[in-house]
Amino acid sequence: MRGSPRESSQPAVIFGLACVVFGLFLNPWIIARTLSPDGILDKGTTIAVLLFDGLFLLAGVVFLVLRRRFNPARCVGYLARRWPNLTASAFGLALCLALLALVEHGFYYVNARAKDPEVYYYSNGDLHGYDPYLGYKPFPDHESMVTLTWNGERVSSVTYTFDRYGRRVVPGGEPDAARTKSILVFGCSFVQGSGVENDETLPAQIAAEAPSYAVYNYGYGGYGTQHMLAQLEKPALPEELEAPADIALYVFIPAHIRRCYGSMTVMNRWGSYFPCYGVHGDSVLREGNFREAQPWRLWWFRVLGHEQIMKRYNMDVPLRITDAQVRYTAALIVAARNRFKDRFGSDRFQVVIWPRHPRDETPGTRIIPFLQAEGVHVLNYWDAPEAGDPRFLIPHDLHPAAFAHESIARRICEDIALSAGSAGGGDPAQ
Repeated sequence: MRGSPRESSQPAVIFGLACVVFGLFLNPWIIARTLSPDGILDKGTTIAVLLFDGLFLLAGVVFLVLRRRFNPARCVGYLARRWPNLTASAFGLALCLALLALVEHGFYYVNARAKDPEVYYYSNGDLHGYDPYLGYKPFPDHESMVTLTWNGERVSSVTYTFDRYGRRVVPGGEPDAARTKSILVFGCSFVQGSGVENDETLPAQIAAEAPSYAVYNYGYGGYGTQHMLAQLEKPALPEELEAPADIALYVFIPAHIRRCYGSMTVMNRWGSYFPCYGVHGDSVLREGNFREAQPWRLWWFRVLGHEQIMKRYNMDVPLRITDAQVRYTAALIVAARNRFKDRFGSDRFQVVIWPRHPRDETPGTRIIPFLQAEGVHVLNYWDAPEAGDPRFLIPHDLHPAAFAHESIARRICEDIALSAGSAGGGDPAQ
């Protein structure tokens, strides 16, 4: 015997009311008060919560309106009999998503209350702004003081000065009657000289060791291999040099590999506007920036980047560096070598393998075979004994200290015969 209309509508009423109550309860105010330490949700989280609220409320209203025509138990039973495997899979997927949501909320709670290291940087103004060619670039003719503190105590306080082209100045390395040729130094914050004064950077120390050369600092924090290639392709580059370029130095660290191909962390945090290059056989061509060339990949990284589990364990995607990614980075270095030779008629392009660092996830020497196969000159300082000296890194910050720049600059100038009275040296990578 069929049940009464009232009995048949009860499951739909219960299900509908449950959806309505859940939709009303799961609101931004309650989420903020229970999971956010400061009682505030960011804009993206608020939108996501409101979207789920709307879906549950809509479902609840639909079930209540159609309560006499819709019996959830009968529908589930019919689906289970008609498509048993599909129904079981859907139930399992729903259960997995529910468990994942619970785990995510748990990790959100843990992450929100995790105590960050008490290290702070203070600046009397921004150092850089958006640049359509490089993603971002230091402001020209700009000076700013940056202070690093740890647990309330000052670790360092330095002044960054940039010239009219957005390059950090190199005191003593300006072109003059004696410095008739120039050295271009490319890289990231290790070349820029994060945490050290203008005259303590690697380019400044090279200028002190090489009296016949003007030195230009083209490094900046967060840059990758593609920035060197983009800078060497810049049409106006020769106009920026008061002394013709004779030597190019690229300071390589393993972190450049992830910046080069655009990992999840790089694209989500600071590098979505970075130059993007495609490697097609022997041809390396610029394809715009990551946003333009890889929009779907960026979207997927944005989704993954919000996962609390990944934030908790500081996970990046891809999870590990592969030979394909190292080979891709090497291809961009080779292209930069070729651009430098074509534009300035010099084959004095050197890749400096910076000494091992506590945060390196793969050896810097891993890229050497790929470079040597293409005839790129390498200065391999990966095992330089100076790196074990406590003076090599800035405490807590872990960027190279003035001692590091001075010692590596001396090595470079001796190995490629730049120092006054130097007899020259071989290739340390051999």
